[in-house]
Amino acid sequence: MGMTRETLCQTYERCTPEEKRKAIEQSIQERLLKVQHGEVVSVEKLIHLAQKLNLTDRQKLVAALLDTANQEVNSRLECK
Repeated sequence: MGMTRETLCQTYERCTPEEKRKAIEQSIQERLLKVQHGEVVSVEKLIHLAQKLNLTDRQKLVAALLDTANQEVNSRLECK
C-alpha cells in the first residue's frame, strides 16, 4: 500500500520516542551494518565515515535514514 510522504510523517510522529529509535536502530542493523561479502561494520566506523562526508552528502544520508525509518515504522504499523 502506497502512502504519501505527508502520511508517513504523520504516522511517524504518532509513534513514541522508543518506537522511533527502535525502528531507526533496526534499519541501521539491517541495511547499513552489513556490507559486501558479509563484512560487518561498527556503528562507530559508520559515524566516522559519515563525518567525512560533505554537507550535501550528509544531507542525502540523513534523508535516506529518515526515509528508511519511516518505511520501517509504516510497515510495522500496517502489521498491527
